[in-house]
Amino acid sequence: MKNSRIVIFFLLTIHAFGQETDISNLIVSNNLMINVNFMVYENPLKIKQVNSKSQINYANSAGLLQSFYSANTKEWADSDYLIKPATLVRDQEHFDAVKKRNVVKNYIQLESVYNFEYNNRQFAFLKYAITDEHLPFALLGILSTEKVNNRWYISQMLNQNQVTTILVNFDNSVLKSLFTNTHNPNIDLNVEKSMQMKTGTFSFAKTDRLFDDLINQGNKAVLRTLKDKRNVDATFKAPIAIENSKATLYKVELPHPFLMDSTRYLEYGETDSVVLSNTENMKLWQDKSESILANEASSIKLDSKFGFYWQSKEYIIITYFSPIKNTIVIVKENGSFRKETVEFQKFISTYKKGHFVEIGAV
Repeated sequence: MKNSRIVIFFLLTIHAFGQETDISNLIVSNNLMINVNFMVYENPLKIKQVNSKSQINYANSAGLLQSFYSANTKEWADSDYLIKPATLVRDQEHFDAVKKRNVVKNYIQLESVYNFEYNNRQFAFLKYAITDEHLPFALLGILSTEKVNNRWYISQMLNQNQVTTILVNFDNSVLKSLFTNTHNPNIDLNVEKSMQMKTGTFSFAKTDRLFDDLINQGNKAVLRTLKDKRNVDATFKAPIAIENSKATLYKVELPHPFLMDSTRYLEYGETDSVVLSNTENMKLWQDKSESILANEASSIKLDSKFGFYWQSKEYIIITYFSPIKNTIVIVKENGSFRKETVEFQKFISTYKKGHFVEIGAV
């Protein structure tokens, strides 16, 4: 099984209309379309250990990876973090071993970089592998980094488990085809479609869900077509790492999950679940987001309501029946409500009690 997800507990506001639902253990993310520079090294970039920080170029993400691998004191290791960690996994025994390491037989290699900007900040996820003379296999890992004042640091973003799980476990050739929406002949078409939104764009949320299901089902045949080949084939000969390797750049636009805050969720009760477009009934919903629904149909049965703040605006997603199930997005600005034309419901996903729940057409 994969590592369990981070669990975020929200303090949710429940309005007078509706009944509170058990929503502890709720993770909410907005899949925002962003531009990604996905760099893949066909031959991994070989990075050797150095003896001091003065030998490292921290303006380059590969330099941070070199520092991460070379750090031989706690002070050095701590300096790699944007925010100093409360505890450091590496102990004095580890640092002593680094100082004695054979720098010819042991090294770290950079295999891919997932680079993007968010809220005027630059981030990158680095997939790496460590070759250790005492181990018969490479150790694969992912490093979450951020660039501040022209220097790269290790920096943890919340709610990135979906992304890092896929980046470290999937083969780069598979990710390349998924990100660029190019059919990979080694992957079944139905499996590819199960990792896409209805628009055909790759989805981290759906891919992560599929990965969980395949592991739980023990579906080794499909997993072999997706996972890093070193994790499924003991005889696989990985490309040789070289010191001057150059990456191939793929510029793609992807829906990337970011943590949302100030969220609230409610399910309507039977006594307040109908909106009628007449004066008496509308008094019940005056000055509330539900009043917008009077323009949608004459009779509506309310189902659920999900609210959140995004870019200094309050958004409300209401699911209702009229008579079929529909979804409307409402935005509140300057104290008044209006229907939002942006189809947020296509980019909203939630995890509730460990289960994937779709709101709209994810």
